[in-house]
Amino acid sequence: YDVGLWVLEQALQEHKRLIAKGFPPLRVSVNLSVVQFQGGSFVRDIIRTIEKSGVDPQYIELEITESLFAKSFEDVIKKLYRLKELGLTIAIDDFGKGYSSLHMLKLVPFDRIKIDREIIQRLDLERKKASITEIIILLAKAYSASVTAEGVETKGQADFLRNTACDEIQGFYYSRPLSADALEEFLSKE
Repeated sequence: YDVGLWVLEQALQEHKRLIAKGFPPLRVSVNLSVVQFQGGSFVRDIIRTIEKSGVDPQYIELEITESLFAKSFEDVIKKLYRLKELGLTIAIDDFGKGYSSLHMLKLVPFDRIKIDREIIQRLDLERKKASITEIIILLAKAYSASVTAEGVETKGQADFLRNTACDEIQGFYYSRPLSADALEEFLSKE
């Protein structure tokens, strides 16, 4: 059994469980692996899993890394467009770490860029990293995409990102990874 599909199923079940308890729908983000993406029935399996869950695709975000584009670029693009047709969103995870190219961004149907935590971690120390972060945010906005900064651990990083129009901030500054019960408690406080 495909571990990637199992992870998607679990995330969608948790989404439904939270809604049943009265929480508003949240975006569910699930990472896709290069190996998973290369499977011949990949798109069909994703569609089947989503349909079986009953979760509205608008709340599902699939995260891909730039390394996905190193092989079979055209096949990857076709599969991403098929997934977009379902109404789900695509995020480029760990952006700035790997095979970034402006040409690639022009062709990939993405909705969000997630800035790699290594870039964010050095914000406090290096002005150059701050400039790169600002440019990535501007680039995402030019493509009408949202931006999430990963790995935010300090107030200084969070303040800088808030002041640069970063849409979302993710990291230990706000919360460590949570179990389902701890997530419920965290959401209840919001």
